[in-house]
This record gives sequence, structure tokens and C-alpha cells, in this order.
Amino acid sequence: MDGHEGHDHERRKHRVCITGNTEYHLHDNVCVAVKDLATGQFVEEHAAIGKELVGGINMAAEVVAPHDPHAVEPGDCLCFQSGKRSPLLTSRMVGSRRPSKDTVLKYRIPE
Repeated sequence: MDGHEGHDHERRKHRVCITGNTEYHLHDNVCVAVKDLATGQFVEEHAAIGKELVGGINMAAEVVAPHDPHAVEPGDCLCFQSGKRSPLLTSRMVGSRRPSKDTVLKYRIPE
């Protein structure tokens, strides 16, 4: 995960959504990095990388449909999608946080 000069690394555009086993690092709701919590290592090739978080899904709700990606909360499954491909659903989110500045500087953010 090499840092790139000239990218907007403002932390408010970044957040980390955490499931039981994985951290999904987002830039403007696009997954830019995935970290395996068991190993503490970033996974270079993960199906979520490059996909947009289109919402959270509460599987216990009467209607199971993605809701506002800015309003995902613990208990929601994250729903990532890119184009017309099938969505990628994660396990339930357990928390979220802002990434450190050092971590943000390592992201590979597409131009």
C-alpha cells in the first residue's frame, strides 16, 4: 500500500467499518483497503476493493434492502457493489472509526 502524493487525504472522507474478522477502509464510500483482523495484515486482493458501499442491510428488518451508506451501524451487513455485478455482502458490522492519518497516507486511491 504505497502512498501517493497529490491525493486528497482528508480524514473526514475516510472511515473504517469493522466486522468480526475484517476492517473495510473507505474513501468517499469506496473500499480502498481491507485488513484481516486475525493477521493484522492488509489483504491486497479482496473482492470489496474498488467497490462502492451502497448501504447497510439489517437482516432482522421486515424489508431487507440497503439503506443509506452514511447511516450504516453495528448490526448491519455492509453491501458493496460495482456496476451491474452482484453485490458483495459482509458479515454484521460491529463498529466503525476514523483511520489514523498514517494509515490514510498508505491508501491507494484511484484517480
